Amino acid sequence: MAKTILRNSSSRPFAVKAQAHNIVPFRQKILPRHKDYLSQWLEAGLTMGLLDALIDPLSPKADHILIWVRENTEPAYAVSPLGGKWVLTDRLNEYELGRFSSLDKALNKIRPVLPLHH
Repeated sequence: MAKTILRNSSSRPFAVKAQAHNIVPFRQKILPRHKDYLSQWLEAGLTMGLLDALIDPLSPKADHILIWVRENTEPAYAVSPLGGKWVLTDRLNEYELGRFSSLDKALNKIRPVLPLHH
């Protein structure tokens, strides 16, 4: 079977390339406003068993939030941005608890200690 080679007007082979400028990757990151809300949420939840939170920029998921509760020495939860959603994972059982449209909704699923933003 003959192989077809595409040629331009000068008869030299050329490669067909995708127009990279037409593709806009959407990757959500943890912004300063998210960090502020996380701090407020953690402080408000101390009496409800929240212990600590860490934003882990070195994780494979990038900007991964780990959350400890008093009952556990290991992080109990992880919140990670994925596309336009926030994924909440039970780290102890490696089980996804849900995908949320905002960080405050994901944190509210763990402990509802602050009003949700609309």
